[in-house]
Amino acid sequence: MAENEETTPLLETENPADSTFWGKLKTPYFKMYCSHALSAWGDRMWTFAVGLYLVQLYPSSLRVTAIFGLAASLSVIILGSSIGNWVDRNPRLKAARNSLIVQNSMIVLCAVGLCLILLFPDFVKSTWQGWLDVVAQIYVILTAVLAQVASVANTICVEKDWVPVIAGGNNQLLTEMNAMMRRIDLIAKLLAPLLVGQIMTLSSIIAAIFLAGWNFIGVFFEYWLLWRVYKSVPQLAVKAPAEVPATNSVEHQRSGCCSSVKRHFLEFFGGWKIYFSHEVCPAGLGLAFLFMTVLGFDSITIGYCYTQGVSEAVMGGMTGLAGFTGVIGTIAYPAMRKRVGLERTGLFGLFSQICCASLCVISIWLPGSPFDPFFTKNSTTISDNVTEFYGIETSTSYLNSNSVDESATQDDFTTLVETLDISTGYMYTSVIVFLAGMIAARTGLWLLDMTVNQFLQELVEEKERGVVSGVQYSLNMTMDLVKFVLVIAIPWTETFGILIILSFAFTCGAWISYAVFSNRRRGHLLPYGVLKVCNLQTLDSSLDGQKRKAHEEKQEFSYHFNPLHNA
Repeated sequence: MAENEETTPLLETENPADSTFWGKLKTPYFKMYCSHALSAWGDRMWTFAVGLYLVQLYPSSLRVTAIFGLAASLSVIILGSSIGNWVDRNPRLKAARNSLIVQNSMIVLCAVGLCLILLFPDFVKSTWQGWLDVVAQIYVILTAVLAQVASVANTICVEKDWVPVIAGGNNQLLTEMNAMMRRIDLIAKLLAPLLVGQIMTLSSIIAAIFLAGWNFIGVFFEYWLLWRVYKSVPQLAVKAPAEVPATNSVEHQRSGCCSSVKRHFLEFFGGWKIYFSHEVCPAGLGLAFLFMTVLGFDSITIGYCYTQGVSEAVMGGMTGLAGFTGVIGTIAYPAMRKRVGLERTGLFGLFSQICCASLCVISIWLPGSPFDPFFTKNSTTISDNVTEFYGIETSTSYLNSNSVDESATQDDFTTLVETLDISTGYMYTSVIVFLAGMIAARTGLWLLDMTVNQFLQELVEEKERGVVSGVQYSLNMTMDLVKFVLVIAIPWTETFGILIILSFAFTCGAWISYAVFSNRRRGHLLPYGVLKVCNLQTLDSSLDGQKRKAHEEKQEFSYHFNPLHNA
């Protein structure tokens, strides 16, 4: 579709009163935003709370938390294509209703299970010689994973499919709707954990009851709002049929189970084939590459900053500031898309992110950085740890005079660090630059995220929109899983700089992949003005060369045939 081609949204009626404030509250756009706000707020509260509950229930080990993270990632990776196929095959309202009900039901069941485990911890651990505790762990992980899978289905259904239909081919309206949906996500991500965190501080049981009640009641309001949107936009009831792999009906009757497994395999590989053969693939790969990064405010990076002496309060403030810069990206996105076009908006967003990520790479060589690429766990001493963690030099004689050896306990090490006179400015130089780069990069990150998502909405055919979005989620989670594998392989603070460099390399890879897509779409990478100047300079140089050559030939001709010269 041409960049300047705009059409009218497919609404049932056009009411002049809709231009007023109260009229806008009755539009399907506002109802869609309200439904998304309820869904995003519940998702963010649950995502934040479930990790804390697993740590609280099993504080002696992170095994259960790690199993949950791994199971959730693998589920999305394996089922992403099938989820997209399911969304494509079903009517829009049915897909939205079923995914919403499954998601909220699983959260309610998981929250109730957590509440019972917290109420009767001794009974759970002692019954069946501890096997009831194992059953409880499986129950919590299974329901939480199913809730996340259903959340992916609901996101594909509403954000990737409903929104472009409601926009009705109006690209600028689609841009504004995508920006508003992402803005709601970021605000919920910023504020929802604060609310549930305060409730959990008072009582974890009350927090579990609150989460269960929120999702139980919220599902009715969310679906009611979506139903109103569905009735207001008749085009949502019209959906192109998805392509279903052909199967032999006789074979299906004889061996239903085998045929079903075969069909699911065909759907899985068929979805990936559709994705990689589509023109939007390089842009999607560029977005997926950005998930292989430690330059985000996740548990890994927050833990690294803690080791650099950053307090919990400061990290909370930095996380909020990062959310604010992300919101700035959602505000700037519609204006940039309108002024420079969608392709160049993504290029500018990635260029901005690369520039900001460069600060993170620089930070690993600044004072206070513990970076040591040749670090091995068995070769360190207390002196090495102090030097590498805090960026100061300690002499062996000083350590010996204080009777500190390699067998010192953690308390001895803490006492030693507190005894040393550490200059705070010298200590925090590296982590300050690191945090500044991460915070500034969020604007470019969300610019690219919204750009690629809009390409998925505009360029992918309606009957393939779900499966392509599902494969995109799978790729994103695959890269995220690669990150965790790398952290497991080199988990030390001293080697965190290697992960930063790898993250920067993947960011550059994302730019290259997206640049390939942009070049195929536009035929060039540089702006038209730059190309015009370059072409004019090349043309002028070519003309000057031709004139100079003609003048030299003319002079040579005059020299040979000049009568005075011949005389």
